Amino acid sequence: MDRRVSQILVVHPGSLGDTILALPVLAALKEHHRSAWLHLIGHPSLLDVLPGRSVVDSMGSIEGSDYRDLLAGHERMSASAVRFYQQFALVVIWAADHDGSVQAALDSLGIHQRIVRSPGLQRSSDQHATERFRETLRDLFPLESLPETGLSPTETDRQTGARWLLDHGIDPETDRVVAVHAGSGMLSKCWPAVHVAAVIQGLLEDGLKVVLIEGPADAEATRAVAGQVPSALPRLQAASLSLVLAVIACCKGFLGNDSGITQMATALGLPTVAVFGPTDPGIWGYRGKRLVPLRSQFGCRCATRETQQICGERICLSTPPELVLNAVRPSVRSVSPSLAT
Repeated sequence: MDRRVSQILVVHPGSLGDTILALPVLAALKEHHRSAWLHLIGHPSLLDVLPGRSVVDSMGSIEGSDYRDLLAGHERMSASAVRFYQQFALVVIWAADHDGSVQAALDSLGIHQRIVRSPGLQRSSDQHATERFRETLRDLFPLESLPETGLSPTETDRQTGARWLLDHGIDPETDRVVAVHAGSGMLSKCWPAVHVAAVIQGLLEDGLKVVLIEGPADAEATRAVAGQVPSALPRLQAASLSLVLAVIACCKGFLGNDSGITQMATALGLPTVAVFGPTDPGIWGYRGKRLVPLRSQFGCRCATRETQQICGERICLSTPPELVLNAVRPSVRSVSPSLAT
């Protein structure tokens, strides 16, 4: 293999959901360069999630010294940082470089194949988020189609997830389990707790088991749901993303809002029902074949993200519980054997 295209560096400062939305573009990048080794500098919470389960071969933290050195400029770089960057002939940095300092540093390092450009995920647009990542690479090569890709749980993941479920009274071999994530990065994107509880109650009456997934920002939403369900449910709290992935991979279905955990479930190939409110699934939904996105017929009337966060009406989150329950039921029944074992 030509060493000049054998190692690629991508810098992506986004968290779980945005990074998963970029995976198809990363896969296309690797395919174009004959399956080159791909090193990602990204969110520290993803360090033990992406390598070994995705097209990302290795990973470093966006909070680490290598990226800080690059931002400081070539003249201030440590010798180890210089060696680190010079092993890559192609560098893609998905971040803004308003003063051109990052471009200048890469020039000084002799890295001439590079893209330094923000995908503009914060701007208002009807373009799907994955397409925005793709657009940044147009100058490198045409991306006529994107490969199907996602996350693949390891055998260790399955063992770890099964052990957690067994410790909480659930047999993953015989029980049909649905993971429910009632939270999101913003409360304005959370379907009302009373509706989530109604769906959970329906699933329990169907004989299914339910596990609540609670992320670091989800305590309020999860507590509200748990308080409206008659029986105590197993709750995965304050867990690493790798453990969340392991448990979800052993479930038969997933219910969530627009969140990184929902993107993870879809990328795993799990039958996923996602309730969208102020955000549009046509922009933020992972392009997985097993995703069922649901959104109120009224849509969001808020003009900005700030008004979404203070909106008291939240008519965009008025999707009826019976509609969601009827979407979850067949998705669980249609789970493939490969996911069920």
